[in-house]
Amino acid sequence: MDAGWHAAVLELRVNGVRSPQEVIALRDPRGGLWLPESDFSRLRLHRPRADAHVTDGQRYLPVAAIAGAQISFDDAHSAVSITLPPEAFEDSNVLFAGGPRPPLSPSGTGAFFNYQLYGQDGSYSGAGIASAYAELGIFSPLGLFDSTAVNTYTQGENRFVRLDTAFSHDFPSSLQTLRLGDTISVPGSWGTAVRFGGLQWGTNYGIRPDLITTPLLSAAGTAVVPSTVDVFVNGRAVGSSEVPPGPFVVSQVPALTGAGDVSIVVRTATGQEQILSVPFYSAAVMLERGLSLWDVDLGPIRQNYGLESNDYGALLASATWRHGFTSSLTGEIHAEALHDGPAAAGVDMATLINHWAVLTLDVAVGGQQAGPVFPGGPAQPSSSGTYGAVGVQHVDQHFSIVLQAQHASPGFRQVGYFESPAPTPLERYIAQLGFSLGHRGSLQAAFVGQENSNGTHQETAALTYQMNIGRGSLSANVSRTSGDFQDTSVSMIYVLPLDHRRNTSTQFRYDSQQPTTPNAALVQTLQKNLPVGAGDGYLLSAGTDGSYEAQYTRQTNAFTVQATAARYADVSAQYLSLSGGLTFMDGELHATRTLTDGFATVEAGGIPNITIYVENQPVAVTDSNGIALIPNLRSWDINRLSVDPLQLPLDAAVDNPQVRIVPPYRSGVLVSFPVRRERTGLFRLLRTDGSAVPPGAVVKFQGAEFPVGLDGLTYVTGYDHGTTGEAHWNGGHCTFRLPPPPPGDEPQPDLGKITCRSKP
Repeated sequence: MDAGWHAAVLELRVNGVRSPQEVIALRDPRGGLWLPESDFSRLRLHRPRADAHVTDGQRYLPVAAIAGAQISFDDAHSAVSITLPPEAFEDSNVLFAGGPRPPLSPSGTGAFFNYQLYGQDGSYSGAGIASAYAELGIFSPLGLFDSTAVNTYTQGENRFVRLDTAFSHDFPSSLQTLRLGDTISVPGSWGTAVRFGGLQWGTNYGIRPDLITTPLLSAAGTAVVPSTVDVFVNGRAVGSSEVPPGPFVVSQVPALTGAGDVSIVVRTATGQEQILSVPFYSAAVMLERGLSLWDVDLGPIRQNYGLESNDYGALLASATWRHGFTSSLTGEIHAEALHDGPAAAGVDMATLINHWAVLTLDVAVGGQQAGPVFPGGPAQPSSSGTYGAVGVQHVDQHFSIVLQAQHASPGFRQVGYFESPAPTPLERYIAQLGFSLGHRGSLQAAFVGQENSNGTHQETAALTYQMNIGRGSLSANVSRTSGDFQDTSVSMIYVLPLDHRRNTSTQFRYDSQQPTTPNAALVQTLQKNLPVGAGDGYLLSAGTDGSYEAQYTRQTNAFTVQATAARYADVSAQYLSLSGGLTFMDGELHATRTLTDGFATVEAGGIPNITIYVENQPVAVTDSNGIALIPNLRSWDINRLSVDPLQLPLDAAVDNPQVRIVPPYRSGVLVSFPVRRERTGLFRLLRTDGSAVPPGAVVKFQGAEFPVGLDGLTYVTGYDHGTTGEAHWNGGHCTFRLPPPPPGDEPQPDLGKITCRSKP
């Protein structure tokens, strides 16, 4: 050790916070404090710009070299207190987005089948229709194969049409989906989606519903002492966290759609507060900085969908790439082409305007070669042209505005118009305004104008007002269409809830294009919505113009049946439908309502009549084998399934009555609740002299502990066979042995008096 230097073991406090461990420091000849270089990182302190002092191979740095440092020694207690400004600390990061999430549940192997039988008759020509729709899905860890078809019988003609057939596989780690077969193209921001058969591969953020793809908010502040940080978005609390002294960054705060502000309230233990506020604007068209999505489509275009099973045309090639360049700039490139048909390419840019609005800009070029796009189709002349669109959107709690204008030159073509010589509308203008009037309701106004290449044009203006009146809500709408088609319509409706499932409404409607007289009517409706599980619903409606509708729906766990009779504009019709589904997995065949999403086969320890809850809502009851089918769970999302422990028999217990699962897309998963069957026993524990073991004694039995009650009354679990136990109390202990369980299935036998003998 150099002359005048000496080591000291000190209790350390930094800005009033005691370090969890003592430090081995150096004192220089002047009494200055030097800390090991590694302690600066541990204490989140910036290393001072000073020469290090090396002793025994250890580097020490002077604390006094930190600007604004104040050092106070307490030699009597071998302690030192350091007070530092916030800028002396390294930044700390506080995250409020995301969180622990269970992994994707492994898919079972099985199949599902959906069906719908439909019959209709009416007072007009062609009203007699009978149809059968079917969907077959086969799932496994490899993916999902899905095929749909419909058979229709009308006017003596029977037609069978295959609709869609495809295989899909998800890649959860990369958030991508591969689809082979029939699907719909991704059109980008300015294109038009079309059906095709082939390959589609691209980003699928739906695999992570919890993932926020729009730019996340962040704000920075400083804390002189340990503080609590509360974060509010538009006045709504989104999280709270403790921060150490120094600068901090609150990042990954999820924003609401539209404009607003994020407020950060920093509170110290003494109640001092500082409030930071940062404005933001969030829109779905924006991507978080560094985030990308892409898609590639390749395959023949689908023609006469719903009319022909296998009518495929020209080869489609399409690609889209969208990227968040910064938190305020998102860009996209999209290109599409049909073989010997239209082709187009363009870009889209979306940028934030001073945290107030988002500006979008589309520019594209497109055209096509001369000739028919598909065999037998009309010949198309060679053409080329440009397309451009600009839009501005602002939304906040009180006011919203959307303005958009687009223009296409006469020669512009794109894939979405391959079956028609008509190009994209030459001119289109959209304007929407919205106002929040507080307790007086809200007001929206909209205007759409369009001019087509054939010289036709159309303009529509609409005004909508909504407000709550009492327990109900009032909505009024007026619209006027002019140009080559003219129409005026007025609608006013008041909806009054009667209970959690029933409501009644009164509506006035007027339409100048109503084909019958009068063209105005007053309509009264009574409606009962379907429950989550089994139950029924109905709709009864009648109007002063002679219109009516009567509908009854019965929903069971195995199917749904609906009957309807209706009349409108001197035309009446009646129809009846039956829909449902079947699942097969793990050797179990179940009938269910139509499956539209994931599902689970739940096993509850072989115990029948146990209610299974999803998000605390009862949805199914286990059968005689203790198995229940839970339909229509949210694919890729967290679903909380639970049982009520109070419903279990006395000889059954469950360690965790709730499980969280994340089902794959439209696939089945196997869920087993950890229910174990165990017998219990009840007896009076007596000492050898006949007196009861004192209350409050503890019995150790089968690795668990149980209290002794009055008169030695003792209750134990895990009583599967004869075994020994021990009892302990203040000043005494003894051992006992329980006999084997008596014959029979009684879950809790009364074993009578059991003698507990003192240890020698």
